[in-house]
Amino acid sequence: MRAERRRRQRHFRLRRRDLVLDTAMALGLTLILISMTAGLGVLALLELPIAGVLIGSLIVERVWRMRQVRGSARRPHRVAR
Repeated sequence: MRAERRRRQRHFRLRRRDLVLDTAMALGLTLILISMTAGLGVLALLELPIAGVLIGSLIVERVWRMRQVRGSARRPHRVAR
């Protein structure tokens, strides 16, 4: 059971690292394209806030899930009668 949990934690840690790298690459490519072409500046004005909202929602969802898991571990489970 412990080995399975460690394996899952390692898997999610690697996925998180991949997500951070992908996000950084996308942001870098976006900045390069904006600096190369003037027309994409307007697109960036629309894209960057949307990307920020999406990333923020992922962070909020993760924090919410972590609190939910921690909270359920503290509460005793009710037995149905």
